[in-house]
Amino acid sequence: VLDRTRARYLQDLRRHHSIRVSLKDESRQAVDSVASLLSAARLDVLSAESAAERAALQEEVSVLQQRIAHLTSTDASPEANEAVDIAALQRILADEDRTLISYMIGDDEGVAFIVRADTLVAVPLPATTRRVREHLRAIGSPWNGRAPDLAFSLPPLHALYRDLVEPIRMWVSTSQVTIIPDEVLTTAPFAIFLTAPGEDYENAPYLLRDWAITTDLAAALVTSPADKEDREIDILAMGRSVFGSERSTWNDPGLADLPNVHEEVRRVGSHGQTRVLRDEQATEVQFHRDAGQARIIHLASHAQARPELPLYSRILLHEGGGEDGILHLYEILNTPLQADLVVLSGCSTADGGRQDGEGLVGLQYGMRAAGSDATVATLWPVADRATASLMESFYEGLESGLGKDKALQQAQLTYLEDNEGLAASPFYWAAPVLSGNPSPVPLRSRIPWTWLALGAVGVAGGLAWRFRPHPANA
Repeated sequence: VLDRTRARYLQDLRRHHSIRVSLKDESRQAVDSVASLLSAARLDVLSAESAAERAALQEEVSVLQQRIAHLTSTDASPEANEAVDIAALQRILADEDRTLISYMIGDDEGVAFIVRADTLVAVPLPATTRRVREHLRAIGSPWNGRAPDLAFSLPPLHALYRDLVEPIRMWVSTSQVTIIPDEVLTTAPFAIFLTAPGEDYENAPYLLRDWAITTDLAAALVTSPADKEDREIDILAMGRSVFGSERSTWNDPGLADLPNVHEEVRRVGSHGQTRVLRDEQATEVQFHRDAGQARIIHLASHAQARPELPLYSRILLHEGGGEDGILHLYEILNTPLQADLVVLSGCSTADGGRQDGEGLVGLQYGMRAAGSDATVATLWPVADRATASLMESFYEGLESGLGKDKALQQAQLTYLEDNEGLAASPFYWAAPVLSGNPSPVPLRSRIPWTWLALGAVGVAGGLAWRFRPHPANA
């Protein structure tokens, strides 16, 4: 019942994309036309100000769904999106030696549902929405709304563990964990929770040391890797480095150039099975043409999450072909993807607007809704060199055959081993988070991931906030 309240919009979009692939061109065009109207109607639903307006728009959405159902000979009724099959989910968890934890945090109490290969149990928690928010604010920036602060407070990290993890720890026997967070937990990286009080950053007993974590929006999205068509491109790398001083429809009086993007995509382009599009070539039109044929999509440019208008969150590519070059979330939703992984190179790219039942609706959400199996994005503005080090290790892990979750865990542990003092604060290493399927990424050719990784984050700190860490070893 809980799972049926989550990510319904996203799941419906993914269902539409999967049906669309099997249609003939004429039918696909007709469905796409109605789907465009459906996306616009849903955009209006999310921004509706009154219950009456929302109800009317929901009726419009229902009518458009029925039209798509008629065109595709499928069922558009609510029952078409059935509740998660617990037995099927348990088989997946058994195959991956994984535990799933789904949280429901309310005003008066909380509960965690733990699903293992042989178990389904509900455990009451002392966590409430207010308690969780208080703990998060006590950590520091970015949860307390103040200026960025490198020094995360450790005591509230242990308090969060006591409220959210300690009551269920006995039920988690695996080292790989998928977490379905409730709304209040969407910006909380569980990897930084402390299993015991900690005295310094580099030696603190982070949950990271025990669990390789991925998150998802609903248990129904936890599936085995799908058999996909062969893709023409292993990596689609798109980057814009030059912006000029003129005003644009981005509505900025001139954006700073990002010279590292040019070097980033140049390095990616030196490898086989890779398509590199930069500056004038990195157009919005080209994204729509090529993104569906890529195994990994890498986007590097200025990006902006817009919590107040989440479907207008955007990435700035290049104008051309009749398009202004601004890739909005609502446009991404209409671009079917087959990617195993999308890397969003920028600051706060996991952020977005909170929508009931959907979580954070932003760029990361859009890539998942459009069909990507997983994303790596950041929860707050990031530090250039620290993130570069993390991503280098992450891609080395992927190259060696590790799953995405274990590759990220190992990268963060390596960073902690190599740094001390303030430079080991979670601020530096915990911003990148994985959402979606944690399986390894199969590539047809060996790729020097170190080059890709260094380039992928070379401009990360400058996309939303150019940060310069003070510690010399940061």
